[in-house]
Amino acid sequence: MTRTWHRYYILIGIVVTLEGALTTVACFYVGHGAENSDQELVAALSGIMSGALTNTPAFSSAKDAAASVAAGAGSVLSAADADSIVSVGYGIAYMFGAIGVVLFDFKLTRSIS
Repeated sequence: MTRTWHRYYILIGIVVTLEGALTTVACFYVGHGAENSDQELVAALSGIMSGALTNTPAFSSAKDAAASVAAGAGSVLSAADADSIVSVGYGIAYMFGAIGVVLFDFKLTRSIS
């Protein structure tokens, strides 16, 4: 069974990841210039994307990147604030990402059998 469907699983993984990346970029351009700083927006969006894809290594990398940007000169955020913003975005989106994977797998297995 998996031999027949492995190409579709790979394609679905690529499409979902690209769709998430494009949605994140679109959200940045929609939120860009609002009353929040771009650093806060990027920190939140990186947490949301890693949570929606249920990707814990990406979450850790996003926290490190946001903290290093916040530690730089001219930053409006502290490293702790940037870490918190990424964590909140991840926590909110993770639940929806996990439920989406379960529902997708349930629907896919029902349509195959």
